[in-house]
Amino acid sequence: MLPGAKVRIPFSVNEADINARVIVLPSLPVLRVAVETPAGDVFDASSGVPGAEFRTGRRGDDRGTEPSDAGSVGPGARGHWYAVLDIDKRAYKKWISRDRDDARIRDLRANGAAYCVSVHALSNLRMRTGLTQSGFTPGSMLELRAVLTEYGVPVEGRARVEAQVTYPDGSQTTLDVVETGGGGFNLTLPTTVAGVYRIIVRAWGGTFRGVPFTREALLTAAVWPTGDQPHPDPAGGSGHDGGTGADCCVVRWRRTRSPRSCRSAGASRGSTSTPCASASRRSVPTSEPAQERDGAGS
Repeated sequence: MLPGAKVRIPFSVNEADINARVIVLPSLPVLRVAVETPAGDVFDASSGVPGAEFRTGRRGDDRGTEPSDAGSVGPGARGHWYAVLDIDKRAYKKWISRDRDDARIRDLRANGAAYCVSVHALSNLRMRTGLTQSGFTPGSMLELRAVLTEYGVPVEGRARVEAQVTYPDGSQTTLDVVETGGGGFNLTLPTTVAGVYRIIVRAWGGTFRGVPFTREALLTAAVWPTGDQPHPDPAGGSGHDGGTGADCCVVRWRRTRSPRSCRSAGASRGSTSTPCASASRRSVPTSEPAQERDGAGS
């Protein structure tokens, strides 16, 4: 973004959302952030609007605003909102007058301010996602599942889910995630090459009252040629297969020569009751985020 430009990034707030937070991450702290309501009113940190809070990161490199809170999300808060960004001219002049050897400042002069905007909502309309692997070697299958609920009730027949997959070689594809009933959506994906698979899950739909919503989650999986083989034991034993907590402790002790590392691994010296088979687990669960992500732009 260059001086004089203004960017409006849309996001939706619906009746199931308790509050929403706009998070702006600029390359340098030269942006001003405001929020535009569905009625067309624009407010910023100087407006003093009840229920709205603006914050700036400690290093001045991120900014956030909550356009509403639990008391103000009602019929008047539903609809399309906008994050409004423009350049703070005083901050811009201050930064471009600094060290010319700084790559960030050279980029600011040449291309303007770079930024990333995301909007998170604490909401009663939730998307839970999970990713399970059949193995950890190329050729294993990835099983993706997403579940949408509104006030605990499955979202059925009024949402669409897709998965944007980035393969280890950098190529991308977008796949439809099939609705299976009960608010669930499933996708099976083969792993063809070794490396990390990055999957962005996006959902679009309407609430009980027909107000649009979006949800997003990020999942990752990894496979490699020896992924299903146990880690070798430096002592010449059988590695992790069938080992005990004490065996794990011995391996870590020999590698680090530090009893603190052994204790922090969760194995007590002399213990023989805790199995050490974590490397053979094939399920990769994901925890539910504290906040649902509702739209993103840059």
